[in-house]
Amino acid sequence: SNALRLRSWKPRFSSNAAQQIAAKQCDIEEEATDATASEQDIQAIDAGAPADKEIIMEKKLTVEGMMCPKCVAHVKKALEDVEGVSEAVVDLDAGTAVAKLADAVDDTVLVNAVVEAGYEVKGIE
Repeated sequence: SNALRLRSWKPRFSSNAAQQIAAKQCDIEEEATDATASEQDIQAIDAGAPADKEIIMEKKLTVEGMMCPKCVAHVKKALEDVEGVSEAVVDLDAGTAVAKLADAVDDTVLVNAVVEAGYEVKGIE
């Protein structure tokens, strides 16, 4: 009975229609590549512009108690909420958090921010 069904089966698209669809997909991919290239050009131009806050110093904290990406987000938010911290980069595997400072910030302020988030700071460099 399957052989009888296959005998009456017709392909959904003819070979010309399949080629046209493939050509359209290639055009869409090329447009996306062009758009990405133009975004990269804009980012390169912006990279040459002066930053809002210049990084003065980086402090590396050894943090214990982080177990998942949510923990990383909590520590990052806690550090970035401290006045004078321009950016925080947290590494779950290494158990470290690097605070990039735009202003002078005391170590105890950074440690307290992480402790209030629920994590333990073992050291600061």
